[in-house]
Amino acid sequence: MKDGVFGVTEEEKEDARKIESLRKRFDNVEIFRLNSKRKPTIEAAKTPYRFGEPRFFKGEVLLIPKVSSEMREYLPIGYYSDIIVMDKAFPIYKASPYLFGILSSRMHNIWIKAVGGKLETRLSYSSSICYNTFPFPNISDKQKENLSLYVFEIIDERAKHNKTMAQLYNPTTMPKGLLKAHQELDIAIEQCYRLQPFKNDTERLEYLFKQYEEMVKKDTLFAKQNKTRKKKVK
Repeated sequence: MKDGVFGVTEEEKEDARKIESLRKRFDNVEIFRLNSKRKPTIEAAKTPYRFGEPRFFKGEVLLIPKVSSEMREYLPIGYYSDIIVMDKAFPIYKASPYLFGILSSRMHNIWIKAVGGKLETRLSYSSSICYNTFPFPNISDKQKENLSLYVFEIIDERAKHNKTMAQLYNPTTMPKGLLKAHQELDIAIEQCYRLQPFKNDTERLEYLFKQYEEMVKKDTLFAKQNKTRKKKVK
């Protein structure tokens, strides 16, 4: 990559074609793209020395896994920098820490289990079904700052252990400090919805569905979905 170009630049393409292996690759790519039925792919045949759909993002990205174990109490999401985002995860670019907190909360996880799809018994995350329909709380800037502190505590707890995300979020091997940090975040998240504590997950889900019904009545649900699609936020 050079100056935002993924692949060979215009200035480099003639020299690149002098290399036989690259020339053959460019020719094969051009033929493949011209035989496609997709207009964008056919158009990309004009520049066979470049990637058709660049997936590299320079900067910080919040990744949400498309598939997660139904046994986990929390969705194992995380920040990553300067990466290539593949089709097994949903990216949220330049996401604020408070959003990390809401999406990794118990409230969001029970919503996923209730409305999301399944891959066998595992949770299948969908941006349109799980993210766009989720009743996010209306919170102030001060509350966002407060939630961020809990998020930083979770990130710090993760860093204390030389474990994979699968190990960290396995219910039987989850470190006590990390679990405690998530539980403290849960309390802070739920207080953004209401001050009265929830008795159990059934009550949490009932509350979320009432909020969802209000979103439908006020058309804010579909407004959010349209806004999300335009910005390509997952």
